[in-house]
Amino acid sequence: MVLTMRITSGMLATGMLTNLHANLNKMNRFQNQIASERKILRLSDDPIGSIKAMQIETKLVSNEQYERNIADASAWINQTDSILMDINNVLLQAKDLATQAATDTYSDEQKSVIAEEIKQLQNHFLSLANTSFAGRYLFGGFNTTSAPFTANGEVLSYNSISDLKNAVQADIDAEASQTIQYRLSDSVIFDVSTTGIEIMGSGEDNIFNYFQGLINCLNSPGSDDSATSYIAKFSSAQDRILKVLADVGGRQIRLDLITQRYESENLNLYETLDKTAGIDKAEVITYYEMARTA
Repeated sequence: MVLTMRITSGMLATGMLTNLHANLNKMNRFQNQIASERKILRLSDDPIGSIKAMQIETKLVSNEQYERNIADASAWINQTDSILMDINNVLLQAKDLATQAATDTYSDEQKSVIAEEIKQLQNHFLSLANTSFAGRYLFGGFNTTSAPFTANGEVLSYNSISDLKNAVQADIDAEASQTIQYRLSDSVIFDVSTTGIEIMGSGEDNIFNYFQGLINCLNSPGSDDSATSYIAKFSSAQDRILKVLADVGGRQIRLDLITQRYESENLNLYETLDKTAGIDKAEVITYYEMARTA
């Protein structure tokens, strides 16, 4: 006996609707893939791939923040380098004036004129040492909101040190240890700061004191102090600034290398993300058109 099953019109309609619904779901998935350019739209599409893609995306977001930190740090370093170059030029001019004043043929009146020029250089040097960048003072250590150096006559103060010339070593060390830092990776914290102590010096050997001493010498005929001695002092001050400049230049080179590393890493991450969650757009469009035709 042969068994037969009757196919009713209702069964045909149900089957057609089921197939149509499945095809519409395919079209919808392909449309979403084309719009998002991703083949993984839900965790269930590819659990392992989804987790890997989320890890890559998290890393890219983290790198983006670190790259912003690098840009800020680089801007700070570049500004520091520019100001230090200006300071070095001021010291060079001061040394040249000291060399002129050390000549025996200069009269007291001529030396007074040079003293006034030195005074202007001293004021300019102090303004450079109090430079602010993006609303923060470059050379004040933790103090970024107010000018670190203040001159009251011949007395120079720096942050909490009321008289830099007669400061105790413990206070100098405390100020010199204050740094501004940026986090450039999970394991790298980068110091961008140059403290006022590094630039100015302390005790008798602070640059402000050199300027003031030369001014007093030139304005005091017959003084035991000699303009000749300030030639060497300003030379030593230049050496200190050039040493700081070399350190700042080294830090800029390191920032450039870190930037290049992030650029290379991000390129690899994007390529991996594309292979993990990306689509072949031409292929998906073809599948969409096939589903739409069906």
